[in-house]
Amino acid sequence: MKARTKLTALLAGSVAALALGSIGWAAIPDGAGTIHGCYDKNTGQLRVTDSATNQPKGCTTKESPLTWNQQGPQGDPGESNVWFKSVPDLKPLGVQTPLAALAMTPGDYKVEAKLEVGSLTSPSIATCWLVGNGSEVIDTARASLYAPLGAASTTLHLMGAAKGMQAFWVECTLPNGFARDVKLSVTTIDNLGLY
Repeated sequence: MKARTKLTALLAGSVAALALGSIGWAAIPDGAGTIHGCYDKNTGQLRVTDSATNQPKGCTTKESPLTWNQQGPQGDPGESNVWFKSVPDLKPLGVQTPLAALAMTPGDYKVEAKLEVGSLTSPSIATCWLVGNGSEVIDTARASLYAPLGAASTTLHLMGAAKGMQAFWVECTLPNGFARDVKLSVTTIDNLGLY
């Protein structure tokens, strides 16, 4: 019986210690989310304390009190540095047909485009350009399409950097052809450290 009593007392003591530890832990940080601590001026040792109960004990004369937030203050949202244009619909192509365009303030940008081009006649050659400002070609992509039994299509990717530009678009030449799922994105690169 004595062993059973000792075991019961030990378990009760363990449960009580866990409960007290949980209560003490719940007070750090305090209700406002602030953590209170004491910094030893000589050794640099830092310890955390509950300012409401002074448990463990509050700061001594050899210590400096410190407080900090569990979560810092929210910063400014900042401006987005990516612009995106998507044209999912099927669009017929002729000679230098514009497909998607974006305009922003003059700056330095990384410009990317992805699109599917296709043709009902075979063989065909598709040529697409990524253009900036008036007529500056940033990138060119070509594809030969061959499908003797029907329509042929392929995906083209265009990419480049543009300095001091403000307007961008994608255009393609493919008589009797089509384009769809056109995606154009422009990203400020001065924020990305590419220059």
